[in-house]
Amino acid sequence: MIGRRSYDYLKAVYRLGGVPGGCWVSTGQLAESLGITPSTASIMVRRLAARGLLELREGVGVRLTERGFEALIEYLWKYGVLEVAFVRAGLDPERAREAAASSADRLPREVAEALCSVLGEPRVCPHGRPIPRPGEVRPDSQPRLYCGLEPVRLARIVSGAARKAGGG
Repeated sequence: MIGRRSYDYLKAVYRLGGVPGGCWVSTGQLAESLGITPSTASIMVRRLAARGLLELREGVGVRLTERGFEALIEYLWKYGVLEVAFVRAGLDPERAREAAASSADRLPREVAEALCSVLGEPRVCPHGRPIPRPGEVRPDSQPRLYCGLEPVRLARIVSGAARKAGGG
């Protein structure tokens, strides 16, 4: 099982363009986007790489593996389905977002599938963002801002090492 904090890392790598076969994201960029120290990011990156969710290249950066990408898309799908369900149950969209974020990582796939079916297979979340579908979404060099993803907020966009690694 992948925990909520691990998904925060996968989401950040994705938002920064670190898709499978795509550019490399430096640990510094990742740390800055998450508001943590590079050493804290480095520890978690190593754990996620050991689990096969991130590809780590020392001195260059990280990017999602196919397995990490698929896990992230399934999480975002569950998140979107929950957000729609919570809004339809009467929660305001912001409270629904919080509730979905706190429970999507623990929602069994079969429950998400049943809920999605009952909701009429929603394609857009209450905030107007697309809900990705596991198995339908492929990695793209320009990551989409799916339901459950917030825009990247970075002071420094790309380090020299990450720029060189992404180009070759």
